[in-house]
Amino acid sequence: MDQTLPRPVTITEMVENITRQKGDQTAIVYLGQHITFNELLERSQRVADGLRRLGIGEGDRVSLWLPAVPAWLITYIALCRLGAVAVATNTKFRSSEVQDIVSRSQAKAIIMWPGFKHIDFEGILSDIDPTALTALQTVILYSEDKTEPAHHILGRNTVSYHALEQSPPYTADHATPESGCNIFTTSGTTKAPKLVYHKQSATAGHLYDINRAFGLDQPGKSVLHMIPFCGVWGFDQGMMTLAGGSTLYIMPFFDPAEAARLIQAHRITHTSASDEAVRCLLEVNDTPVPFPSLELIGFAAVGGGSSQDLVLEATRRGLTLRGLYGSSELGALFSLQSQ
Repeated sequence: MDQTLPRPVTITEMVENITRQKGDQTAIVYLGQHITFNELLERSQRVADGLRRLGIGEGDRVSLWLPAVPAWLITYIALCRLGAVAVATNTKFRSSEVQDIVSRSQAKAIIMWPGFKHIDFEGILSDIDPTALTALQTVILYSEDKTEPAHHILGRNTVSYHALEQSPPYTADHATPESGCNIFTTSGTTKAPKLVYHKQSATAGHLYDINRAFGLDQPGKSVLHMIPFCGVWGFDQGMMTLAGGSTLYIMPFFDPAEAARLIQAHRITHTSASDEAVRCLLEVNDTPVPFPSLELIGFAAVGGGSSQDLVLEATRRGLTLRGLYGSSELGALFSLQSQ
């Protein structure tokens, strides 16, 4: 990759810079579908126009209540072009949590996938007191089969995500270094989670730095993505891969057998996962050196068992595990354990 690529100050600049260099190369692979950097940019411009026609503009907030699908990243890039802010909303949240986050963030729209994993997202949303969501104007329904919504939800304007993608590309750029771009939640203890606000210059700069720290600006690199984008860890991993011009293989949910197949079939070089997920990967393939293409696995100890034993077992079987650290306030992958 051209090492003279400048350090971006907005997300739009970051995406356009890498697209100029890598346009026809594959940015995302999702369930066998390949999306090039050119296609990623154009689809984000189309969604930006669709959102603009819904009244989303500079400073507005949109709740992304989606699993790890390309639409999450495409919509995020679109929002950044408009100078708007993505409110990361966990798909595991229930009515009270969604109401709290959407209400406090003053989100004007929410995007959800009603049929994902048979979770009743529409029912969860319908249990919310409509008067509590004073800023909410539009509910956007995502689906893999591109179905159109049959009725209104919470009495709000309800449209399909597919309709947004049918808009013409919107190429104007309202992003500035000081524009907000992300709102993440902290883990609540005795009180409601805090909402953490990030601006574009800090986010784009962090993504630029970490893709180089992980070597994802080098040719031939790829990342298997097995964690949600709604958390800062998943967000940073997904976006830093694109920032470096590498290929991101997205799994909407973790399945160890499918993850092992993807690593082997596509010679994946990088991934990150919880300690429990790493254990599952080691168990699903019992060969002495199960994943020779993997150069690095970033991991966090969130499950039971000894992390030291896991690191030793992984090392014995040819895998390099490196501990990660970050937070909603600082950004994920803020620190990477030395070798």
